[in-house]
Amino acid sequence: MDMAHNCDPAISVSLKALGNVLAIAIDEGPNKPYQCKDGFFLRQGANSQKLSRNEILQLSIEESAIRFDSQINRNFRYPRDFDKEKLKRYLHLIDFNVQSKNEDVLVNLGVAQKIRNTVLFNNAGILLFAKDPTRFFASAYMDAVVFKGRERIDVIDRKVLKGGLIDNINDARKYLQSHLNLRYEYKANWRRENIYELPLDALREAVATALIHRDYFISGANISLCIFDDRVEISSPGGLPKPLQLKDLGKKSKRRNEIIADIFSRLDFVEKLGTGINKMKRWMKEYGLVPPKIDINGFFTISFNRTKSVKNVGKKSVKNVGKEKRQLLILEIIAHNSSSTLRTIADELGVTEKTIERDIRQLKNEGKLRYVGPKRGGRYEI
Repeated sequence: MDMAHNCDPAISVSLKALGNVLAIAIDEGPNKPYQCKDGFFLRQGANSQKLSRNEILQLSIEESAIRFDSQINRNFRYPRDFDKEKLKRYLHLIDFNVQSKNEDVLVNLGVAQKIRNTVLFNNAGILLFAKDPTRFFASAYMDAVVFKGRERIDVIDRKVLKGGLIDNINDARKYLQSHLNLRYEYKANWRRENIYELPLDALREAVATALIHRDYFISGANISLCIFDDRVEISSPGGLPKPLQLKDLGKKSKRRNEIIADIFSRLDFVEKLGTGINKMKRWMKEYGLVPPKIDINGFFTISFNRTKSVKNVGKKSVKNVGKEKRQLLILEIIAHNSSSTLRTIADELGVTEKTIERDIRQLKNEGKLRYVGPKRGGRYEI
């Protein structure tokens, strides 16, 4: 009993008499690691292995006794390295109107401390609001890549997203929108709605999960967003935080980075209370697609199967609508894509190129539209 009480922190021990036998029960402790007189040990079967310094650190990280996002980073200099525009955009997103000084807001958000008039950022603050987070953490970026085929061999397009956590989720959305197949649906009022081949809500949630829960202690590895012919994969370094297992997803949750998770939880487009996995499954089901596949092997990877069709552009004929309504649709199409041509507009609306040519000529004469640049390679402007 003295040995148990002399551990740091103290270990709870219970005794129970079973006839002539005294049973000693020691439950697994919630406050690992525990130190005894001779150091730190790891029990493996019938043996106790003394831990080295690095093993103690790793165990502390795995048990969340040491958190990356809450560590003060003295290499960061405020206000030199601080991007006030990133903070301004975030406050706008959460509809937070305040007249306080930036440093007071940062302290209230939990991303900085103020000690003797000096503002000290923690790692979460750097990842969120630094001018260049990769200057402090070389792997704090997202690699967005389009591959030809189903393997990581031939790269068609690549973009490195390193603007910070909030910017990365928005930039990832734009990248996905520019490379996923798209169809158009026209409502009763002939307003156009863009329908992507995969639910953007599910992809957004997967990207947010990668940014919030990645293991930032792991260097030399980064978050990746990969688009293949048959799937979209979003992968982040680090598996599940202990004691979570794959079977717990959608039922239990544990935050690896408390401060980052709290910052994201204030955004309306990020699911809370560990409901993100179930929401992703539901969104995929509503699209008529199979649930995302989750793989954990040093990385946390979510895969979304793409639709089989290479081109999935919906058309709706407007032959039977009036010229005025058709011209409004032409302006709307050009507003979405200024590089639209007579052929692409005619194909989308299901009419002839001559019809579109006459409509555009009238729109130009009325001053509603103009063509800028050379005959080949120019564009329409509203």
